[in-house]
Amino acid sequence: MTEDVIQYTGPLFSFWVLVGIAFVVLPLVALLGWLVGRRTYQKAGYDRDRPAAAPGDLTVGAMLALLGLLMAFSFGFSLSRAEARKVALMHEAAAIGTAFLRADLLDEPGRSALRETIGAYARTRLADENFLASEALFRDQLRKTVEAQNALWPVTLSAISPGTPVPIKVLVVNGITDVLDAGAQRLAAIVDGVPLFVKGIILAYASASLFLVGNNAALRGRPLSWRTFLFSTGIAVIMMMVIDIQRPQEGFVRAKDDIMRATVADIEAALRTES
Repeated sequence: MTEDVIQYTGPLFSFWVLVGIAFVVLPLVALLGWLVGRRTYQKAGYDRDRPAAAPGDLTVGAMLALLGLLMAFSFGFSLSRAEARKVALMHEAAAIGTAFLRADLLDEPGRSALRETIGAYARTRLADENFLASEALFRDQLRKTVEAQNALWPVTLSAISPGTPVPIKVLVVNGITDVLDAGAQRLAAIVDGVPLFVKGIILAYASASLFLVGNNAALRGRPLSWRTFLFSTGIAVIMMMVIDIQRPQEGFVRAKDDIMRATVADIEAALRTES
């Protein structure tokens, strides 16, 4: 079945667990780098004969510059994916509403059958906000959508009678195909995001950079100041924002599906009036 082909790309950890990891690991890595650097500072005798420049100054600067690029690219990618999800949602809501209105052009009993089928499918597009939290919830939601989606085309074909004018046939058929295409586009936008492997690389590189920052401070004979911890907190905040944007059902930035809910409400009101 179609739902078995779609790969689940949900989170291994919750949003708050990842945020806690970022805010705890990064400052600790900076402290570890300082402790290692302090030991090297004493063993090399830098406390008695301080060098003109600390070892690794250029390396620290280069790594911080590259870290800035990585954070900027990941943040930009997350924003573009969030915008793609929003556009896909609006497109699907518009396609469902249009298909429902075009079904009015058909004669009974096909007209009511197609409108009911479109309404049933539209209800499955109102996913529970936590459906990506686990693979079981994701599969259940996908199964409901696929079952309702599979009924659209057969009902459409049976609703179009032999005497239906060709222009009306084209309008109705195009409306249903637009619904199917919009559903596929929205699903692709939902499962698309920053890969876990890339997130791990960014975290590892940020940790390495902060390790060198703390290490460089120790090799200069300086204490680990609040500025280093403020810097690590700033990196953690940016990482939190990247993760938050990628988790529309968690965190502080929640995805709103008001346009889809309004479409479904209009369809249900029309169906109640008809009955």
